[in-house]
Amino acid sequence: MVMAFAFAIASTQSSYAQEGAGLTDTGGATFDSVYATDKEEMPAAAAARVDPATIRPVSYIVTFDDTVDAATVEALTGGTVIHRYSKVFNGVSIVMPEDNVNNLVSLPGITGIYEDKLLQLDTENSPQFIGAPTLWNQLGGQEVAGEGVVFGSIDTGVWPEHPSFSDPDPLGNPYPAPPISGLPCEFGNTAWNPNDAPFTCNNKLIGAYQFLDTYKAVVGLTPAEFDSARDDDGHGTHTSTTAAGNAGVQAT
Repeated sequence: MVMAFAFAIASTQSSYAQEGAGLTDTGGATFDSVYATDKEEMPAAAAARVDPATIRPVSYIVTFDDTVDAATVEALTGGTVIHRYSKVFNGVSIVMPEDNVNNLVSLPGITGIYEDKLLQLDTENSPQFIGAPTLWNQLGGQEVAGEGVVFGSIDTGVWPEHPSFSDPDPLGNPYPAPPISGLPCEFGNTAWNPNDAPFTCNNKLIGAYQFLDTYKAVVGLTPAEFDSARDDDGHGTHTSTTAAGNAGVQAT
């Protein structure tokens, strides 16, 4: 997964765990986990006699504010923290007995509980389908809609040379300095893939970094892929430029 930044409008939402319901982060992030046999897959008579010790362990992403820490989450759920997160959000990934997730729902300071499962990339839809032109008109027109707002995308990376990330934009208008600076710009890992060309971020694409440890462990990185923020799939470039790309760029 890769975090990339550009200018546009962004919003976030949270959802909470309910017994028997799969949870997703509506911000679009995807995560990995491994599951044991589900109770529903057992014969009815056996399921009725299930030993609590055999309740399947399930992985969750739990986000929280500064009043909660990883030790509290572990103690309330009887789970084991696998990863701690602090860059994109404050939280942990934790494996816990499935029935214990409700212990967190009413805890003050818990901001989200998401089932940690492997999701597949989906296809794209047109700007007309999602109503983008109507929104552009409400924000001053396509050329200026979203100007000055920092947008972050967690996806397969970006192809930074794409004209949607150019500065100046295709009409020759330069971007002003962004409100934040010093972000990583992780391109050019030619030691892994010689085709991973270096790139210097600009005032449109203001930063990009990769966090691929889980992907490497679960799926494995092939020599044709990039061990950087560069997109070898096209999905991340498509979604980020749809949300925050330059206007007037010919679709390919």
